[in-house]
Amino acid sequence: MNSTQMKIVYVIPVLGYGGAETQLFLLAKRMLSYGHSVTIIQALHCSPEFISQYTELGIEVISLGMKKSLPNPLLLIKLRREFKQLQPDLIHSHIAQANILARIANWRKYPLICTAHSSGEKGRINIKMLYKYTDALSHWNTNVSLAAVDRYVELGLFSSERSDYVPNGVDTVHFSSANKDSNPAVFKKPFADPSKFTFLAIGRFVTAKNFPLMLRSIAKVDANLLVCGEGPLEADFKLLVTALEIDDRVVFVETMPDVRPLYKSADAFIMSSTWEGLPMVLLEAMAMSLPVVSTNVSGASTLFTDGLAGKLVFSFAVEDYAKALSEMILLPANELTKMGHHGRRKVVHEFSIDKVSQIWIAKYQHIIKITQPNRAQ
Repeated sequence: MNSTQMKIVYVIPVLGYGGAETQLFLLAKRMLSYGHSVTIIQALHCSPEFISQYTELGIEVISLGMKKSLPNPLLLIKLRREFKQLQPDLIHSHIAQANILARIANWRKYPLICTAHSSGEKGRINIKMLYKYTDALSHWNTNVSLAAVDRYVELGLFSSERSDYVPNGVDTVHFSSANKDSNPAVFKKPFADPSKFTFLAIGRFVTAKNFPLMLRSIAKVDANLLVCGEGPLEADFKLLVTALEIDDRVVFVETMPDVRPLYKSADAFIMSSTWEGLPMVLLEAMAMSLPVVSTNVSGASTLFTDGLAGKLVFSFAVEDYAKALSEMILLPANELTKMGHHGRRKVVHEFSIDKVSQIWIAKYQHIIKITQPNRAQ
């Protein structure tokens, strides 16, 4: 399957710690290991640490220098020039803003796949309108959850005949409770009572993650909460913790390159998002054998419907979410372990990055093949 080597260009708004950014790194790393040529183009500038993880592998990262505002037409010209100079066999863009930019800059010259990473992408511009108007410029569209694909097709954002579902993949060797490199750090010390059941949440401090639901629910149960993240609403969430008088049970830690010690320091993982795609943190938590409590959003709904790896909350009511947390706390240790083991098996069998990267290779080769007549024009 990998006999034909490809020159692949990935486009993304900016490199970072997010789920889509993590998925891109895993995918690019796998493609390079298979012998394919890989180049990354980011619209914005990012911290050097995120670029270095690629350059250390020998992958070039090109930054267009775009500002966090409306797209500059000159940057579209610059992106088109980069495409022309690189002469890729295929372009794979990620996240709405990069998908729109790649579509317009490429204008169907090179095979282009656009991947959305949520069921509700948003931005400073009208994403829905631009998706509709530029859909014909994409050779193929994907989303990371089946429900999200259906939603995008239903809204007319993606054409049904050129869209499908490809899940996120996780490195199940790296994310494993048996991995000796993932020893737990002592994150429980800051809690007033470290012996309490400890939940873990990882995510950006933005509206979509709905941290207020999580915090108000934690206030109603007898448990600690370890929160890892950063974002514009961080101060608001910390003020809410103080207002709820749960400062002794909620600890915030900054984002970090290796989050495995966080997973190993917790008894269960929780997510309270209002909308999502297929969150990398859920896959990582399951790979680390943690049971999960999550709102019933997009990709999460496919992971926990059987109740074997975690609990789904089917509303955004504090009472319902707190009830699910209480039920998790009361489970015997052997039941928690059983949930964790089931979750890991599911991720290993269905969502390992090795399996997902093979899906992408087959799709890349298919899209290149069906667009060859257009390339010859």
